[in-house]
This record gives sequence, C-alpha cells and structure tokens, in this order.
Amino acid sequence: MLRGLTPTGPYALLGTTSSLRFVDTAVQPHTAYFYVVRAEREDAVTESAVVGGRVDDVQGFFVGYNVYRSRRADGPFYKINPEVVTADSFEDADLPSDSIYYYKVAAVYDHQLKGMVDGDLESNLEMSFAWIPWGKTKGAKHKTLKVAVYPCTAGTTSRKARLIVRVYDQSGDIVKYLKKKNFKIEVDGKSAPIWLSWPVWPWGMQIGGVVMDYSGSMYATKTDIPLMENMVVAGMIGAKTVFDRYGVTKYDTKIITYSKFTDDLYKLIKAVKKLDHKFGGATRYYDALASSIDATAAEKHPLHKLDSLFHKKFVVGFSDGEENSSKHKSAELIHKAREKCVPVFGVGYDGQIGSPGIKKMKNLTDNTGGVTFIAGKKSSGLFEKISKIVDNGYSVVIYKKGPSAKRKVTVTVTVAGKTASQTLPMTF
Repeated sequence: MLRGLTPTGPYALLGTTSSLRFVDTAVQPHTAYFYVVRAEREDAVTESAVVGGRVDDVQGFFVGYNVYRSRRADGPFYKINPEVVTADSFEDADLPSDSIYYYKVAAVYDHQLKGMVDGDLESNLEMSFAWIPWGKTKGAKHKTLKVAVYPCTAGTTSRKARLIVRVYDQSGDIVKYLKKKNFKIEVDGKSAPIWLSWPVWPWGMQIGGVVMDYSGSMYATKTDIPLMENMVVAGMIGAKTVFDRYGVTKYDTKIITYSKFTDDLYKLIKAVKKLDHKFGGATRYYDALASSIDATAAEKHPLHKLDSLFHKKFVVGFSDGEENSSKHKSAELIHKAREKCVPVFGVGYDGQIGSPGIKKMKNLTDNTGGVTFIAGKKSSGLFEKISKIVDNGYSVVIYKKGPSAKRKVTVTVTVAGKTASQTLPMTF
C-alpha cells in the first residue's frame, strides 16, 4: 500500500499485507489522502488506479460499506451489493478476464440508512479505483494464429533492432498474455537472443493523438462532421481509463491543436465539440498526421518514470482519407510512424468503402501497425477496439553482433501447439 497527498504523488510505501485488509491509522482530520494498491504474485504485478479518500469528522456510528461499479471511469456507477457490506472484503465474481471495471466504495453510517435509495452515494469517505481481473492465455479457443510484425526504428542501432508484434486468432481477436517462451526469432536463419516486454501498465497508460478532418470534402455532406464529433465523444467516454491521455487536433489547410495531451475527459470532450475557427478548405491529411505523430512520440506520462517506449502510443485519424495540400508524402509518413514507434489508425465513414481516400488510409495503417475502420452511426466501440490492439503489442528487441547489414528476420509465435510466423527484411 502506497500513500500520497496528491493524485500524481509522490507516493510513499505505507506497508505490505497478505490479507484483504489494510488500515492506515496515521491520518489527520480534514485531509485528503491518495493511495495506490499494488498486488503482486510470482509472475505478474498489477496496481489499482489512484484511490482518493478524505478524512472528515463524522457523526453517527459506522455500519459498513456500499460498493458501486461502472464500465466507465466517469460513471454512471451502480450499487452491486444487495445489503450493506460489514465484512473487510467484497467479491465481485464471474467477471471476464479481458475487461476493465471501475469501482467506488462508500462508507455508510447509521443516520444514512433511513431513506437511503439504491444509487445514492452518500459518504464521508469515498474511494474510487480500477481493477482488471487476472487473465491467462486460453490457447484452446485459438484454432489458428496470425502474426503481424512491424519494424520500429526508434532505439535501433547496429547491434539491435526493435519490432512490434501482435498475434491474432481466426476471429481477428488479439491473443494476450504471451511470454518470451512463446516467441522464436531467427536472423538470417539462425536463432537470435531477444528481450521481450509486455505493456507494463495493463489497464491503460495510453497516449493517443486524435486527428479530426474539417476539410471541404468532409463538410460537403453536412453530416460527416457531427457524426465524427459524436463518434469521438462516445468513443472516449466508453473506452478511456483514468490514466489515458489524449490530444485533439483539427485540420483543413490549417492544423490547429484544440487540446494538448490530458487525462481530463471534460476538457477532451469540450475540445472535440469546440469549433472557433473557420474550416472547410483544402486538406493536409498527411501533414496533420505527421504533426500528431511527433507530438504523441514526445509526450511523456507524468505517472510513468520508465522510458517513453513503454507507453502505448498511437494516432487515430478520423477522415475520408483525401489528401491534396500536404508537404509530407505517404512514404515519409510511414517512415516517421515507424521511426517514432507510433502506429496510425484510420476511421472512415459509410459510403466511402473502396474510395481512393480510404485506400490511401489503409496503406498508411497497414504499414505502421494500425488498422482502418469503416464507421457507421453506431461506432462507439471503435476506441475500445483500438485500445485492445495497442494494449497488446509486444515489443521485441533483437540483439546481433557485427556490422550493420541487410538481414532476414523471421518471427515465429507458438500458442498451445498452434504456430504462425512472418518474415521481413531489416537493416541493423
């Protein structure tokens, strides 16, 4: 258990326990404290999000707790305990292993019981946190495997190269919880030593650049702009965790930052809906993406002390894919995304399937580690799909002695007896 006086820390270790209960007795009245709960086991470590609590003088007798749950960080929260919890623990059972839930715990006093209705959150001490159930790779359900490998030149030297590897099954679902033993890397036909990292913050810590197209082609139908705005807002609300940081850029021939990177959902939604510039001109699709890639790559999460490569970064462009005014070319943009290790995702719209713009968009996303989606009116799940893809990219660093040269790299992944591989040329 770690404690701090602000949400961003610093946090000091209070103590450890193997029980389901930890009591902090060194508190002062009228003082806000913030906690991080770190759970450890032999093969994994997870932490709760920041738990906020305020110590106040109260009147009445303490009775127990109410527990509230939501799929979204900002609610709505619903009470899940049928009766006031008087024990030191409460189990929310039968939850899927690949989902994130947010909880609030409210202390209940005797004077609050009278007239309390379901949904009330009356409390003198309220705590909120996120929890991700432990999960294991269920190899039995993966009938076939597909490996997608994307070279990432950030951190590449003459002695090492870096890849981002994602593994999919026959349904297109991400295969998660893989370990080093699941991977085999060959360089020019010979096995090579590697260093494998799985995202160290499994519940979030994403940094995403959101790029929105306000050029004339998007204004033409008078419907694409509000559809795009509503889609981004709904997607953020449905998928964003308390630690994810997004930035919002809008463009035509102008490229304007409407929100710097922040985890404040209110500020982000306000930026998406705000329109205080006259748009509707020609389109600088590639330049806008390039600007967002640079900003995303440079952004560092204030709660993360490790190298920025551990952050799960991406850029998503909401556009029809049309391009007519950029200085950047497609090949330059692909090189930049690979160089910065920032995959590009694209979101097009109904009626644009097969258009030249969507084909350009798909070329960008396919070559940088992203995916192109075609969105309908009910596409609030897009951010969740992107988040799952970004969350489950494995960083593979290959070590090789000798001078830099063109090499043939083969990545083979084995899960529960199923094997898939991909070979690509690299220079390192």
